[in-house]
Amino acid sequence: VKVVMIMLIVASVWVWAVYIQKLMQFRQARAETSVFDEAFWSGEPLDELYAKINGAPKTANERIFVSAMTEWERSHRNDGGLIAGAQARIDRAMDVAIAKERGALTSGLTFLATTGSTGPFIGLFGTVWGIKHAFEEIAIQQNTNLAVVAPGIAEALLATGLGLLAAIPAVVFFNQLNRDADKITGEYEAFADEFATILSRQLDAAYVMGGGVMQSGSGGRRGRRRRGGGSQPMSEINVTPFVDVMLVLLIIFMVAAPLLTAGVPIELPETAAGPLPDEQEEPLAVTIAADGTVLIQSTEVAREELVTRLQAIAAERTTDKVFLRADGIVPYAQVMEVMGALNAGGFRNLGLVTDAGGPTLDADGQ
Repeated sequence: VKVVMIMLIVASVWVWAVYIQKLMQFRQARAETSVFDEAFWSGEPLDELYAKINGAPKTANERIFVSAMTEWERSHRNDGGLIAGAQARIDRAMDVAIAKERGALTSGLTFLATTGSTGPFIGLFGTVWGIKHAFEEIAIQQNTNLAVVAPGIAEALLATGLGLLAAIPAVVFFNQLNRDADKITGEYEAFADEFATILSRQLDAAYVMGGGVMQSGSGGRRGRRRRGGGSQPMSEINVTPFVDVMLVLLIIFMVAAPLLTAGVPIELPETAAGPLPDEQEEPLAVTIAADGTVLIQSTEVAREELVTRLQAIAAERTTDKVFLRADGIVPYAQVMEVMGALNAGGFRNLGLVTDAGGPTLDADGQ
């Protein structure tokens, strides 16, 4: 279980690291786009702008611009004429450049999608393993005390909580970053469409001046630019693990509840006495097991500490009623010793617990 929790903690930290890194990357991309747009629409000749940044384009828009201008230069023949289909090749060059830029923007988002989808399942695995450990502790110690069961169940539930801690932010961050990446990619595509329009006019003028005939599809955009660069990772929180957790916890309580109420197994003597009426506060239960062990409720107490513990309990209770349960083979002297401790501890309303259906005495005491 600890290994699962460590994995989920690492995943949660990584999710936040990816989110912060992407926020910084997107902010920088928007700023670079704004700077390049000012330079592109400043009126400076495109050949001069291309000559400045051709050697080392630094931003996404610069790389898209350089890819188009490079293909523009390659489309000229040695005699100065244009090779047919130049517009389509320029479009494809910009499409490839935009796809690469979107790939850089969406890198890391797959991890967010994966964490958001699988985090609850990993937490559920830790929960099931922790519950298994709790049942093993019950079998080993032969005791259903809450102190035995609680640590394993608490650790199991913590694994589920850590799974949610990793999955919920991952889904939220994925949706936000994916939307922002689409917006930035849309800005790249808008620039590419505007630049393609400019190049299309120059291509048309070059064909007219050269007396050439434009081939089909070479003089404009061939349909709308493909958005998104292909399929995107999908992310959603699966509610199945939470249903499984509730069912597992229900089974645990159904199994553990009878064990918790059963207490220490002893053989009670039988009498003809009837049960006592119900009261608002449950009487204190003191048990003497067959081996002479004394338990208050289900907690074992040493005989020398019995009076002190009883006095502390009596100070917190509103009734001094106590039920004494003793195994049938416990010596009478030990029962009386415990009864004396009960009286010294402040519990003077004593009831002895027996099984109904025992022998009865007739009028002659027989």
